[in-house]
Amino acid sequence: ISTISKCVAEMCGGLPLVLCVIGRSMCTKKNYKLWVDAVNRLEKSKVHNNLVGDDDIFNILRYSFDGLRDDEARGCFLACTLFPPFYIEKKRLIRWCMGLGFLDPANGFEGGESVIDSLQGASLLESAGSYSVDMHDIIRDMALWIVRGPGGEKWSVLNRAWVQDATIRKMNNGYWTREEWPPKDTWPELEMLAMESNHSYLDPWMVSSIGQMTNITFLELVSLDTFPMEICELHKLEYLCIKGGSMSRLPIELGKLSKLKQLHLRQSCSLGEIPTGLISQLVNLQVLDLFCSSIDYPYRPKSAAGGLYNFLGELAEARASEKLKILGICLDATRDNRAFLKQLMQKQVRIRSLCLSFINPISPGHDQPQPATSRYMIAELQPFSNDLGELAISSSDILQELVATSDGKELIQNLEHLCLENLNVLERVIWLNAARNLRRVDIKKCAKLTHATWVLQLGYLEELGIHDCPQFKRLIDHKELAENPPDHVIFPRLTYLDLSDLPELSDICELPCEFKSSLALLVENCDKLMNISFHYPPGHDQKNIRVFCDNEWFNRLECKPNIMKSYLSQNMRFSAI
Repeated sequence: ISTISKCVAEMCGGLPLVLCVIGRSMCTKKNYKLWVDAVNRLEKSKVHNNLVGDDDIFNILRYSFDGLRDDEARGCFLACTLFPPFYIEKKRLIRWCMGLGFLDPANGFEGGESVIDSLQGASLLESAGSYSVDMHDIIRDMALWIVRGPGGEKWSVLNRAWVQDATIRKMNNGYWTREEWPPKDTWPELEMLAMESNHSYLDPWMVSSIGQMTNITFLELVSLDTFPMEICELHKLEYLCIKGGSMSRLPIELGKLSKLKQLHLRQSCSLGEIPTGLISQLVNLQVLDLFCSSIDYPYRPKSAAGGLYNFLGELAEARASEKLKILGICLDATRDNRAFLKQLMQKQVRIRSLCLSFINPISPGHDQPQPATSRYMIAELQPFSNDLGELAISSSDILQELVATSDGKELIQNLEHLCLENLNVLERVIWLNAARNLRRVDIKKCAKLTHATWVLQLGYLEELGIHDCPQFKRLIDHKELAENPPDHVIFPRLTYLDLSDLPELSDICELPCEFKSSLALLVENCDKLMNISFHYPPGHDQKNIRVFCDNEWFNRLECKPNIMKSYLSQNMRFSAI
């Protein structure tokens, strides 16, 4: 193997990227015959086509593509060409690959993560943090070369796709310009249309033109105030995503889309009515996402108000959920709704995203709310916690204490994002042996909350946002720590800390804080925050903190100890806030 591996290296032409990619592809192969086969295939691809220049490189790199474990991995890799090479959001890539038929929803998002890991292991993608990957320009060119070359018919949808690039948009008063819309002569053949910006609108001409895209199977739009009836005539449609906007209802005509497999209406926070019988008509539906949280929009679940409550009962029926694999939803935290979720779990439906509202339901025939507890135990979610990746606890004037503790198996071990919002009397969060894999926590509009010391339990926490909590005094209260508190507190992976509209916030912690990773600190409307205390071990590189704030706040800031304000000022980024 040592001798023949030199032949493989020579065929890589001394190019570092090619050596790396082919090396990763071959490193696990211990059988001599596999190395001989690799040499033969590499030589054949080069000589047979008699190619020079970039095509030579692409033919060699293609060996790594052909060596991927299955068509799921190959399709996922090629789908990366739909994104800017420098930022490919993992969740969106997985969702799109499910919508394009490259990934099986039955394997969940975890299956998609596994595929992305295999692409990183093959050096075809590079890690860009927990949430994204990127792709080298040459690797991307090779992927496009495969899609557009001989044999690319298998991935033809990628050649008939129009993805609006939000990085180069040219909007007119918030509306997309016609120059950014697909040319009219491409409409009949178009199979995929996706708009990338969350803060833009389609003019009526664009909406009406969608009805002429009769071959489209994949459609992603944003910010619609009403549901376009033209969509109901796209009989080949398999994937539909409309994010945001103020739609209040879905039309019963949507049921004509019998091939629809995925319906994403995330952050459609005004949606209050889904017609009875609609879901039963969507007999091939595999993914349904109705999740909302008020981190981006003010949200109040409307299941108790009519349409969505009846819809959930319909969804739990056998025929309506026969093929459903993944669900994201917002519900009132009633026993009936939890019973519906358990019914869906028994049918192998994965509850991926869940917003629980604690608005007191009205008893039939009574004017007063039913009595409710002031404490909520996260353990109540255990029956469907294995697949839960996103959880919002929302909207209560009663909930005073949130408890997530376990003496045995870790609770909600796959949870990555937690949002606590509009909990007006929440005073205490107890967190132990739960969701230690959490990557992001958002706390918003919790009027009585004074600290968030419990986040120190989250060793993988990367992003923390605390907004509009009028009594919040400090991030970490050292009095809540053990009887013998440490001399400093450690954030192992925190890279993003966003503090806004916290009028009583005086410091992050009275103890020095050590940030093991580079930190971006955003501060807005925190007028009493005067002290920031850092801890740096001897020899530690201090150049890992960037602060985004207004100039006036920084001028009032006092830094202590082990860090000079003059140093910190070199790493400031004064934002326009």
